[in-house]
Amino acid sequence: MNAPIQPPVKTCLECNRPHAARVNGTRRSRYKRNPVHPIDSPSVKATRDRDVNTSLLEYQEYVLAHRVRTLLGGRLRPQGFLTLTRYAQKRLERQRVAREVVTVKPLTAQRLSQVDALTDELCFGQWRNPREINDFLVAVWRGGGHVIFERESEFAAQVLSANERERLPERGLEIARFINACLRLGAAAANPDEMEFAASRVDTLAAALPVFVDELFNRTEPVNLDWLED
Repeated sequence: MNAPIQPPVKTCLECNRPHAARVNGTRRSRYKRNPVHPIDSPSVKATRDRDVNTSLLEYQEYVLAHRVRTLLGGRLRPQGFLTLTRYAQKRLERQRVAREVVTVKPLTAQRLSQVDALTDELCFGQWRNPREINDFLVAVWRGGGHVIFERESEFAAQVLSANERERLPERGLEIARFINACLRLGAAAANPDEMEFAASRVDTLAAALPVFVDELFNRTEPVNLDWLED
């Protein structure tokens, strides 16, 4: 008897990441018309410090994505750099528009275009969304590749600043390992079981990363970090 066909892992429009779960032995997407999003659960809201840290780590991933795209150049060159304050504003705007796409009728091309434009400006999903990762890797390949994806030491040397490498004397290579694990999500997207393993690997590596980028250490302005809340 042929094994049942596994449904593809769907991507949540709000966080631009895949979510899947097994219910009574059957895989079921958590993405619904009006999703109760994992990051909106009471257990997460109960811990404000963790919310703030998660927000800062998300911004840190944006900083790394922007640096990598700037280094690669060409069609991957990003838009202007966003400070944490501007990133938070744009992130909240994208969240609002994404929810309107899901809940407001009729669905318009303008709203979809807004989501796409904000996704691009925020480098949103650069390291977590398999589709975004695949598009990124195709562009890197067409551009001839780059040594930062071939040697972890080169990633640390060319993407991290001297101050950041000093902050992470024994852990600089962990950043490159985290990025490489993220890139593998693209190849795993076609198989839900492989996707679950790859995503778990990313989450494990991400949980071990501290806040380290200069943009967060040099920050002085207050900022609204509530984009993870409902």
